[in-house]
Amino acid sequence: MKRLMLLIMAGLVTAVGAALAADGRTTQSQAFPIEERAVIVSALDSQHASPVTGEATLVQFPVYFTASETSPTPEAEMALAAVADEITIRGLDHVKVAPAPKAEMTKDLSQRAKLNDRVLSVSQSLESHGVPARWIEVDLPNMSGV
Repeated sequence: MKRLMLLIMAGLVTAVGAALAADGRTTQSQAFPIEERAVIVSALDSQHASPVTGEATLVQFPVYFTASETSPTPEAEMALAAVADEITIRGLDHVKVAPAPKAEMTKDLSQRAKLNDRVLSVSQSLESHGVPARWIEVDLPNMSGV
């Protein structure tokens, strides 16, 4: 778990660094905050349920993207490999890949299309790292912009 947290933090630092690399020059694609370019991998840890309520623990792994990318960076791929290990080794269930809540609220159709590609690329990455496709629920954004 410690290794996973380090990899996720490295990915976050890389994504934030890339987002800040514009040196004040903002294009339309860079104008969208990083929260609107994030994908969340969530899963339930039923084996470590709360002793008080008996409810499974929700585990979430955010994946951040630069403004122009729809595929995970090499650092994000390392983090996704660690996430896949956590899912398979710990037996996490109800795995879901979905846009971050703020990302789903964007009205820009080009950003929604990129978000769709990002969700699919994260799902494919988890599969390539050993998570069976039947374990993954993919929640694609509504493309109507409403």
